[in-house]
Amino acid sequence: MFRGKMSTKEVDEQMIKVQNKNSSYFVEWIPNNVKSTVCDIPPTGLQMASTFIGNSTSIQEMFRGVVSSSLPCLGGRLSCMGILVREWMKWSLLRLRAI
Repeated sequence: MFRGKMSTKEVDEQMIKVQNKNSSYFVEWIPNNVKSTVCDIPPTGLQMASTFIGNSTSIQEMFRGVVSSSLPCLGGRLSCMGILVREWMKWSLLRLRAI
């Protein structure tokens, strides 16, 4: 979290330090996995506000589950394109009935 007036250069330098210091928490398969932005217009009634949210690895297990459970519907195609809504709904309903 950053507080006070900072240049975008300072923010970028600090984010690189965070990434280097905690490199084991960042996955190599997500390129450019650190993003930052600076907005110098505070919310109404405030002089300043800031937010820092991180951790792209926390949901990787959930995505693995989604992919593995979706493979039967996709027919082995690892793509989010080309699946008709009708096919997806039919597969989803059959799966729910099986539970």
